[in-house]
Amino acid sequence: KLIDMEKAVAGVSIDGAPPKNVMAPFSTVKIVWPVVNFFKGNTVFLGSKEWYHKAFFNNYSKEESDKLYETVAAPESRKLARDPLFKNSAKLDLNKPHKPLLFIAGSRDNIFPAKFSRKIADAYKDKNIVVDFKEFEGRSHFIAGEKGWEEVAAYVLNWINKTI
Repeated sequence: KLIDMEKAVAGVSIDGAPPKNVMAPFSTVKIVWPVVNFFKGNTVFLGSKEWYHKAFFNNYSKEESDKLYETVAAPESRKLARDPLFKNSAKLDLNKPHKPLLFIAGSRDNIFPAKFSRKIADAYKDKNIVVDFKEFEGRSHFIAGEKGWEEVAAYVLNWINKTI
């Protein structure tokens, strides 16, 4: 969104949520439903250990996942999660020229599959502008926190240094 508003010199989307004008696949809708559930009003959401294991910690054993849940899981706003679905502010102009963008995805991301992140990157129409995509094999939605996160960080830093 900051790139769309011309408020940044470059952007990096790590397992990023889609803009309003890119339709999410059913697998995404299904896994995020407990978060955006309209029947729960604006209460906070804290997924169960099982939900986190499926959504975030699917690269870990159940035992490791449960330990991560105890240290990493935090309540989140249902309203904040729902807003991109309905607010016009979540719609991006995918046709206008923009600053460089990098999309990072994990091949084992159960929330925003790599194929979907690629679809978002490919939705940008100006082919004269840098829009790069990098899929990290074997990584989940917890890509920035899981084992080997340093490789992802180094890739992003390298991209920034060569692009800006």
